[in-house]
Amino acid sequence: MVRRITGGGAILHTNEVTYCLIAERGREVPERSQEIFAGLHNAIVEELARHDVSSSLNQTQQGDKHYQSDVRCFASPAVNDIMRGEAKLLGSAARGFQSRILLHGSLKIDSNHWDAQQVAGCGLSSEQATCVLIDAISNYVKNEITHLYKINPDKITVINRGIDVDFFNGIINDKLIFNKFLNKNNSDSDKKIVLFPGRLTDWKGQIEF
Repeated sequence: MVRRITGGGAILHTNEVTYCLIAERGREVPERSQEIFAGLHNAIVEELARHDVSSSLNQTQQGDKHYQSDVRCFASPAVNDIMRGEAKLLGSAARGFQSRILLHGSLKIDSNHWDAQQVAGCGLSSEQATCVLIDAISNYVKNEITHLYKINPDKITVINRGIDVDFFNGIINDKLIFNKFLNKNNSDSDKKIVLFPGRLTDWKGQIEF
């Protein structure tokens, strides 16, 4: 059991994906936490819809007032939490320190024996749910920066994780270039080649891999 600095109800971390965002208030995100929750959660709702998952923002306050009778976070939907029907799909919490704020939340993939009917899962795989959160948070921060600094949105590009599977399809289009590459790197066609678009550092784990 871990007690988090943001407070709130208890969460059983199973069948879910947890996100975390650290930002500077007034420069990367709004000053007020509720404004951040509303904007960020709305971005997640839009991203879920792209995966055919319908959801909406809760407008009825229960939140901390309910924890004395039920400690479960997902039994107490707060304003701007994400709902699916009558059950909670995602909740977040925040803690500010000077000009910075830490936000984190839990997106449920499915319910569990503890939360039972209080949870509505999104039904996605953990990989899909992770992509939903990454894309939604990235687009939210982009939109906030363009709004705060009056920047043309076309000048900021969100580079999503993943590859173009149509382009990187494993088909060798030019065997001459491919053989030159193998000779240059003292390799052969039976070996697997892993491409990594980034710098090599110990903490990223490429050396162990």
